[in-house]
Amino acid sequence: MDTFPARLTALARFAALQPLIAANPATPPTTLEQLSTSTDPGIRRAVAQNPNASVQTLCRLAGEFPQEFLHNPIIPLLSMTRPAFVKDLPLLSWASLLRFENLSRSWLQQIVTDKSYERNRSPILRLVQLHVTQAGKKPEAWRFEATHALRAYRQIGKFQQTVGYQPKATPLASIHQQAEIDIFLLLALLCPQCAPMLKEQWTNVVHTSPDRIVGALSSSLAISSKTLSLLSFERNVPVLCQVARHPRTPANVLVHLAGRRLSWEVRCAVASNPHTPLENVYRLLSDSKRVVRRAAVSHPALTQQDYEILALDQETSVRAALARVPRIGLDLLSQLARDPAPAVRAAVARNVKINVETLTTLAHDPEPVVRAAAAANSRLPGEIQSMLATDPEVAVRAGVSGNARLPESCFAVLVQDPSPLVRKQLAANSRLPVQHLETLWRTGNAEVWQGVARHPQTAPELLTQLAQQGDARVRAAVAAHRQTPLEVLYALEQENVREIWQGLAMNPNAPLDILERALATPYTDLWYRLFNHPTMLRNQRRPYLTLLASKLQQLMVANSFPNWLRKVVFQYYTSFPATIMEPFASSPHWEERYLAARHPQIAESLLDTLAHDGICYVQAGAQDALQQRKLSHNLKH
Repeated sequence: MDTFPARLTALARFAALQPLIAANPATPPTTLEQLSTSTDPGIRRAVAQNPNASVQTLCRLAGEFPQEFLHNPIIPLLSMTRPAFVKDLPLLSWASLLRFENLSRSWLQQIVTDKSYERNRSPILRLVQLHVTQAGKKPEAWRFEATHALRAYRQIGKFQQTVGYQPKATPLASIHQQAEIDIFLLLALLCPQCAPMLKEQWTNVVHTSPDRIVGALSSSLAISSKTLSLLSFERNVPVLCQVARHPRTPANVLVHLAGRRLSWEVRCAVASNPHTPLENVYRLLSDSKRVVRRAAVSHPALTQQDYEILALDQETSVRAALARVPRIGLDLLSQLARDPAPAVRAAVARNVKINVETLTTLAHDPEPVVRAAAAANSRLPGEIQSMLATDPEVAVRAGVSGNARLPESCFAVLVQDPSPLVRKQLAANSRLPVQHLETLWRTGNAEVWQGVARHPQTAPELLTQLAQQGDARVRAAVAAHRQTPLEVLYALEQENVREIWQGLAMNPNAPLDILERALATPYTDLWYRLFNHPTMLRNQRRPYLTLLASKLQQLMVANSFPNWLRKVVFQYYTSFPATIMEPFASSPHWEERYLAARHPQIAESLLDTLAHDGICYVQAGAQDALQQRKLSHNLKH
């Protein structure tokens, strides 16, 4: 506190010192004014508690930090020496301060008796008149009056528009926009009943964060057909592809997308959608791009006659795609097995419906790519697999190493194979006896270790060694293994590497606290990976609700609540989990606190707080809810 003010101002340019400087009463008011716009809420909070901050700064921060404002040592002094300072309070600050029922009566009387408020600042006057000291603790018609005010509030829209409050542009704007997008994506995941009210937000977010919309579209089945129709007019190719693949996209939208010549990727996506009308599939099968024809080949509406025509396509990749279709007839499959193109014969060898005789013939094919495909097919007889285990081509031996029905006699041969690729495939084979894993571990080859880390029977002790000595890909595989010890998972988490987080998200035994921290990382694609994780489902997806509640709180304290979100909350608040509604109990807007008080599962501790709210309607609603709970409890007992 003895540091000279000029020195504190000079030190304020160092971010690490700003929390200390914001709390130091010797800091000059001009420096505190600059710190009050920091993106760090802790710094802004410290300024609100600093008695050396200017009255203008304190009055502005009262909206975000009302308790800190009221407990600032300078406030009682101002009330005695300069009582009219309360007239400097903006509307948002009044809205926050009126939460407290023991607010100074003299402050309120100044507003009520000042005729200029009725003419020029009527929104503040109307708010002050709702305080329990002015309106009484429980107006007789409180329920009707509150409901009427809520309806009008929802119709008018944003608080800023309702009362004419225009917040200053601050560095927080981009943070608030990001929080708004996060809230939208979380609502789309957690509250599918809100889908009809979110269609405009889907299109808005496409323009700001199209990459995040792609992930949301791929995992959100609750999106409405109207929303998908709106998104079909965008120009972002990845977004259009996800719309074209979505199972709820209407047939007329798929026809529209197939007719747009924006990108062959979109036409491929349309071709892969089983709901695409057959006449459009036929058009796509004659597309000039072979990749589009290749995608259309697997459409489930095609018949065997269609397959026979497609078998005559001059493009090798189209015939190869046809050979992989499980529904293709055995006669046509045998015909394609004699195709002059090795890629087509290899595709036949991969088909799970191929007969053993044809597969055996392909296992003797002169082309390595065909033998490799046949070697990986689980229908291949054991004696042929044993023969291919000594094939001179690495790709063939690698194919047979991963075969799900590899004979036990082959393991001893392949475990000594000189190729790391062969040993990697062998290590990941679930039929590999456990004793061979130690041999593969001793190779010291990171590529082989990846296979060892993926083997379902790898011992916890070996996984621990792999986590300590393997590269990033090996450690990611260890993170995904269900046998990995908990202490190893916690150690891997500390690396904060995207691939390892993805591995942890795939581990069905990952503990809840790790998954909570995964949700807090910048990698929002984990939100979709973790949504149906077994641990999340056992815990009713509570981390998602907690994350959404924190995002809501972030927007709420900064008065950046978007209008669309306000409407959604007003429409669905009774069906939301209580966790989502808890932040509204500390909202600066009484209408939102009233909604929290009327939620059927809101915590009783919050109801107790709201029962002493400064606004008469909130107080009456909370007291009524507490009384109803008490009656219900008495009836049960």
